[in-house]
Amino acid sequence: MAHPDDAELRAFVRHALPADRTLAVDDHLAVCEPCRARAAAIGGASSALVALSVDLESAAREPAPPAERAWRAPAGRWLPLAAAVAVFALASIAGWRWWLASPAPEAPAIAGLERLSVERRARVQAALDAGVADLPPRLLALRQEPEVLLGAGAAPTFRLTAPLTTVTVGDRPEFRWQPIPGARAYTIAVFDDDLQPVAGPATVTETRWTPPQALVRDREYLWQVTAAVGAATVTVPAPPEPLARFRVMDAATAAALDAVVGAAPEAHLVLGLALAQAGARQEALDRLRLVPDTDPNAAVAQRTVRRLEALAGAR
Repeated sequence: MAHPDDAELRAFVRHALPADRTLAVDDHLAVCEPCRARAAAIGGASSALVALSVDLESAAREPAPPAERAWRAPAGRWLPLAAAVAVFALASIAGWRWWLASPAPEAPAIAGLERLSVERRARVQAALDAGVADLPPRLLALRQEPEVLLGAGAAPTFRLTAPLTTVTVGDRPEFRWQPIPGARAYTIAVFDDDLQPVAGPATVTETRWTPPQALVRDREYLWQVTAAVGAATVTVPAPPEPLARFRVMDAATAAALDAVVGAAPEAHLVLGLALAQAGARQEALDRLRLVPDTDPNAAVAQRTVRRLEALAGAR
């Protein structure tokens, strides 16, 4: 970007720039030493002006010492020299003091933010201020790197698509996978973290399946699909692919997010950030990809999308 001018740097040090410009200026200052020096000087001058005005006001209120009272005429028509200097200085910086104390223009309201709880609203606002949503440890813990094999592993003939490396809001998530040519049927099974079966095995001819019973919330699960192709079977995932892992969201968080969706279904930015912070990676991606480029916080959505997509490479 071009070098910011002094007006923009003044707004930056006062935290009065829009979120996208704040991030752009911050990125520029990280690589531009002259602009960093200008910003530091502007920030320091602003602080010094405020401190000076406070000191001068205090001096003007204090009684003049005897040495200064000697400058007054007998009728008291002369101001003490120090007080006169103080009044002149206060008048000189009055405009600066007003400029420094002027409130920053209010940012436009963000649809859906008011529907969140106080705690969740603060977290979403923190993401807006930071320029990207933070991801919870439980989501990051689902990420796994592919296994390293000594020999060449067999290339997968089809892949699982969802749910992968995510926390699902619903307790009966829809499982989806790619088709494989010539498959007669697919058998899907879901296991808990101890590799005990909890749903299925179920045999279907489509490439999607929803379990008939709800999965226990706030638990981690693994799943796999076996395709019957002629007389052979192909099971995925298979080494060196990582295990297909996901987690079902706890009931309180799911209910809170469902309430926001019901009240503000078009609030894609707020919903996407809240879902990302809750670990619902895939549902967050669906929402954040709907945020238009014209949105003032589009950059926040795009950065969060990139962060969530980075988890797809390893699961």
